[in-house]
Amino acid sequence: MRKTLLALVVLTLCCACAPKTHYLDFVDPMVGTLRPGETMPAVEMPYGMNSWTPETVPDEAKGHCPYYFGGERLFGIRASHWMSGSATQDYGSFTVMPVFDYLAGEKWERAATFSHDKEISRPDYYRVELDNGVLVEVTGGSRAGIMRFTWPQDGKAYVVLSPNSDETMGVVSVDTVHFELTAENPVHRIYQGWGQEAGFSGHCTLVTRQKPVGYGVCRRNEVQPGVADAKNSPHVAAYLEFDVKAGETTEVKVATSWVGYDGARANLRSEIPGWNFEGVRKKLVKAWEKQLSTIEVSTPDTVALKKFYTSFYHASFLPRTFSDADGHYPSFAGGETIEHIDGVYYDDFSLWDTYRALHPLLTLLYPELTGNMMQSLVDKYEQGGWMPIFPCWNSYTSEMVGDHAASVIADAWLKGVRNFDVEKAWEGLRQNAYELPTSYQEYCDGKGRRALTDYKNLGYIPNENLVEEAFHKREQVSRTLEYAYDDYALSLLARALGHEEDADDLLARSGNWRNVFDPRTGWVQGRYRDGTFRDDDNAFLNKSFITEGRPCHYSFYVPQDPQGLIEMMGGREEFLAKMDTVFTGGWYWHGNEPGHQIPFMYSYAGEPAKTQATVRHILDTEYGPGPDGLSGNDDTGQMSAWYMFAALGFYPVCPVSGEYILASPTFDKADIHLPGGKTFTIVTKNGGPENVYVKSMTLNGQPYDGIALRFEDLIRGGEMVFEMSPTAL
Repeated sequence: MRKTLLALVVLTLCCACAPKTHYLDFVDPMVGTLRPGETMPAVEMPYGMNSWTPETVPDEAKGHCPYYFGGERLFGIRASHWMSGSATQDYGSFTVMPVFDYLAGEKWERAATFSHDKEISRPDYYRVELDNGVLVEVTGGSRAGIMRFTWPQDGKAYVVLSPNSDETMGVVSVDTVHFELTAENPVHRIYQGWGQEAGFSGHCTLVTRQKPVGYGVCRRNEVQPGVADAKNSPHVAAYLEFDVKAGETTEVKVATSWVGYDGARANLRSEIPGWNFEGVRKKLVKAWEKQLSTIEVSTPDTVALKKFYTSFYHASFLPRTFSDADGHYPSFAGGETIEHIDGVYYDDFSLWDTYRALHPLLTLLYPELTGNMMQSLVDKYEQGGWMPIFPCWNSYTSEMVGDHAASVIADAWLKGVRNFDVEKAWEGLRQNAYELPTSYQEYCDGKGRRALTDYKNLGYIPNENLVEEAFHKREQVSRTLEYAYDDYALSLLARALGHEEDADDLLARSGNWRNVFDPRTGWVQGRYRDGTFRDDDNAFLNKSFITEGRPCHYSFYVPQDPQGLIEMMGGREEFLAKMDTVFTGGWYWHGNEPGHQIPFMYSYAGEPAKTQATVRHILDTEYGPGPDGLSGNDDTGQMSAWYMFAALGFYPVCPVSGEYILASPTFDKADIHLPGGKTFTIVTKNGGPENVYVKSMTLNGQPYDGIALRFEDLIRGGEMVFEMSPTAL
């Protein structure tokens, strides 16, 4: 009874002092927290350094999201650097756990059971009442967070800080004068350089408002009161001890830095100088309301609103802030020096995923932010010597295939983003396209394009090249196709910068996609060094020459030349027949990126109605409410950005083309607020679940019959009106 009354009083107080919100009310951070979504219900500043997330998985292993909805035990609140929705790793993270009555030395024994009906998750606030009666509340900023722990009865209470080092290299310490806990968690690489130290660590500081009565450390399975330091052992942690009364609250502030403890302390002073939990929360609410109100959609369908704004939330995690509040950060690829930037340095670019829709979304809505992110890629090139292909944990990884920094940088420049060093970016991108590192060790470390020599000499990557120096080995056809697109993107950038000879050569190379299409079938096929193709019928099989899909998926990956693709497949009718086979045969896979452009390809063959119906079906069936609401890894926001574009009614099939292929808008009205105070408004008339087809369109009052919306028309602001119909024209 006492616990119940306490919970009701705290909940009433929380509701009374909660800041007023609008768009945040339509965000459900629990969406995608069951596999395969791999998202976490984080309290987070958009594109911030830390995700303040509940932890149900107590490690940093590859493919282990910190939180799964199916978990029944809470290990604490983690300052996480998990790339939300991915299959990568957490790194340099720390966990804070409130413990009541009995302190165990082993992390599993300190965990507490909980139920979801006593859990509240919002982007600005997380709350859970544990089964032992401890009430946990969290809010925060980018680099610092604040927590409240309310105790159920009189007794001993503990606040425990753990560095989550899977390599048992964590370090903890207690300042016995100021009762500050500090922890260090060295970062390790995966993919290229797997297992190697990244050259820098996460650093954490924790302070409490209430004065503790004791302290100590945990290591292995032992609790050691009065000991101030521990390192390099399993389950290492530091703790503060309190004598508490029933209903008493212990307040905790935590901050992190990649530079050092002083950086963490400075970040804490910068972001949360006082002890105003509600003030910190209100600041975070304001940031999220500003972020989400960039696109204002109107519909009586609350499920649709939740799907859209939850997607917006998921599309606002990455790339993440990596620099301290004062602009310092460890140098890329080794952390040998401490660099400084006047602004923000970003990291964790999941470019194989995000060049498709997430980065085009950021470029459209937030060009200044995009420029800062592009400059971060340039900084990585200057510090590491090579433009990175998939930079994560501030290191080269060469994860996935392609070289998609070319796409995001070219797209940004071509769309008018100017706050980055484009000539230096071009220098690094050109090096990737034409050169390889002089040493094999550098190549193995993840520098340069994989299999570039064969690609340049043959115009494709042959079956015999196993691409051993990559996490994704082989995948020769997919690499060829994606390099061809990247060469196209780079040719446009070269042309814009006046490098005409390179532009011509890269444009010619962008036609290399033709070299992996088997003319006998019209599908992509593995090809040998002597020019012959494999003979097996494998368009609908999983094959090693394809990345995370099947040949039938990658056969539609020619975003730079859709008309050439139609001809290659045998003409319009054969192209449409192949498209129909993918969808009616159940071969389409929305849960991974290689197919994301396929539904929109119908429009290039004169069948926009099929694009409209297919895209609407995907929106309805592949995305939903609740923890199982994503059909695949969200992949740092790519799946969610796809939803946002498609629900608005257009999608960047070829991001650098300056065109968005039109589909079937789902909202009565959508106001897209653009830089310079301009707004592009999309209005649907006679809309509804059954009216998925576009009967007619107007752009700024004039009839419009194109299949695409041009960037220059969108960015100027204006109004596009869609008259919808239940039947195709």
